[in-house]
Amino acid sequence: RFNKKAQPKHLVEIKGVPILLWTLSTVLELDEESLVTVVTNEKNLAATKEKLTLVKDQRNSDRITITLGGEHRIDSFYNGLNYQKTIKALNQNSIIGLIDANRPLVQKSTYKNLISLAIRQHCSCPTRDITNGIANVHNKKITNVPNKKEYHHFYTPEFIKYSVLNHTNNQNIKFNSMVEYALNAGIEPSRIDSDELTC
Repeated sequence: RFNKKAQPKHLVEIKGVPILLWTLSTVLELDEESLVTVVTNEKNLAATKEKLTLVKDQRNSDRITITLGGEHRIDSFYNGLNYQKTIKALNQNSIIGLIDANRPLVQKSTYKNLISLAIRQHCSCPTRDITNGIANVHNKKITNVPNKKEYHHFYTPEFIKYSVLNHTNNQNIKFNSMVEYALNAGIEPSRIDSDELTC
């Protein structure tokens, strides 16, 4: 959607600063103890590492690691999580975030609300109403037009308790979102209203 073939989205600059660093600057303000693992593909690894050197505050740069992603989005998530576990042990109440570097305008208050919900309710994400029509499709034909008021778009950032993630992980099932992991564990994720800065 950025139509950037020569440069990955997370390194596109806004006011001379890569999108990744705008996102990181907000995330690192949330908690002085939190760790961030940036996950990227091999093609972009060197360029991403170079941009991470622009993080001026040594205390913050020490909290950032980088590792290679996987073939699919969730494989990349687990590569990042497993790499992070080699640095710091996680307990069952640790909160894990799945954050898209390409959402640099997400507000600190949004992150804080989502983390607070995840602490109390085990999983959280922002959602918003579906505005366009939706349909069920089977064999390339529309079979039903459900009531769109019963559906929402959901977005990153998603947060989940490590214990909930482990519940499904122990079954060797892989989903594409933290929401699906929570549902598989019998937990209905909490949501907040998404704003335009998030979606």
